Order: sequence, then C-alpha cells, then structure tokens
Amino acid sequence: MKIFLILILITSSYALSTSQVNTIKLVKREASKFTRYKSTIAAICMTESSAGVQVLGDKKQSLGILQIQVDTARYVATIDKELLFLTKLPRKNIETLLLKNDRLSIRIASVLIQHYVNHYGYKEAISRFNGGRRNWTYYRKVKLALKIVNKIH
Repeated sequence: MKIFLILILITSSYALSTSQVNTIKLVKREASKFTRYKSTIAAICMTESSAGVQVLGDKKQSLGILQIQVDTARYVATIDKELLFLTKLPRKNIETLLLKNDRLSIRIASVLIQHYVNHYGYKEAISRFNGGRRNWTYYRKVKLALKIVNKIH
C-alpha cells in the first residue's frame, strides 16, 4: 500500500514534457533492436538524464541521455563488433558522439544491459549500469521510473 501511494504521488506529480516523451519513445524503439529490455533502457534514461534533460554528468565523465562514460563505450565496443570503431577514436570524439548521437548511446546501453543480464541476472545488471555491483538504491529508482515509462507507448 505504501509503495502504491508513493507511485501515485510520483506519477501524478511528474509531468513529462513533449521532448521527454519523445526521448522515451525513441529509446524504446531503438533499444528494441538490441535487447528485449527496451523499457528498462528507457527507465534508465529517465533515471540518468530525466529523459534527455541533463546530458552532462558529474564532472563531465558521464555523457548523453544514458550517461555513458567513454571507457564504458570502449568496453561495449569489444562486445558489439559493429562498434569496434570506438576503440580507435580519441576520447574527445567519443565524448562528442555520446553527447550528440542518441541512437549510439541507446545501442551502447542496450548491448551493455543485455550483456550484464546474460552474465549476472536482471537485478544486478541494472546495478552494474550505474557502476556498482549491488546498488539496490539505484535499482529501486529505475524500477520506479519503469512504472512511468511503461505508460508511454
């Protein structure tokens, strides 16, 4: 009952702009090409950047709508061979891509989550996306965002 009440308060008080709704729709559409967890990727986008509102992370280390770090992008490039070009680019070029190419960020996040789910399970995959092995606070934030994201089609 308590969680239900909190969800109602969050959902009713959290008005999304047209831009945020469009970002969530884009994330779901693009993520579905790389993972079955498209809504989870959209919820991570809500949690990380308020669906594209805040594209610069702490100390500019995490970038774009999914707050991806350059080293993470390079790591994912070793998993998804079509992204291998990222390993050869200078850091500044990757930073620019993460800031300006939402589809690339979505692909990186989707491949990474799918990889983590395959190796660690769903709950730990979400935690690992934020840099921790078992960050249950972050996991709960994503799960709350997922309830909002699932209402957008």
